[in-house]
Amino acid sequence: MGLLRHRMRLVVLLDKAQNINQQLRARLPTICRGWIRAHQSMDEAEEVTRSQTGLQAQSDTVSQLERVTCELRENIEHERSRCLGLVDNVTRLSSERERDRSDFAFAQLENERTQRYLRDELVQARQDISRLRGEYPNFRLGLIVSTVSTSIAWRCLSARDFFTGRSPVLVIRSKATDVERRMRAHLMWQFNRVCVA
Repeated sequence: MGLLRHRMRLVVLLDKAQNINQQLRARLPTICRGWIRAHQSMDEAEEVTRSQTGLQAQSDTVSQLERVTCELRENIEHERSRCLGLVDNVTRLSSERERDRSDFAFAQLENERTQRYLRDELVQARQDISRLRGEYPNFRLGLIVSTVSTSIAWRCLSARDFFTGRSPVLVIRSKATDVERRMRAHLMWQFNRVCVA
């Protein structure tokens, strides 16, 4: 809006300058520089004064034109720098947008890989659970059988030792599991019960 206002002033000032030039050309074929001849009449002196006033008005108009032109140049430079700044902002934002798109694509690929990995882990865990469920009854049966056979073996050993007069030695390994320790303690308790009986 400011730029349009300055352009309008420039047009008005140019029109005034042209009108002043035309008036001066019509009135005086030559321009006097500020001195008046002694033999001139009063009308001629007034004519020269008017022409000098016209020249002063013309110089004022020219200085006004120069000032408005300078303002227009400053406004144009300001608008040009603002446009360049806007172009830079658009370029920066578009590059950031492209970078964000590529980051999003990489994150999405990583997410899909993680989901596939977790899905495979879940399938493997489910297979392990079903396999262990199938093995649990067999393991339990084997544990019961081994406990019973060990108990029978201890009873036989303890009966033999009781009759022969030897005392059995119980060996516990350092890496024995809790189940093995309980089983040995249970067998020892049964051995003591058999010995007392």
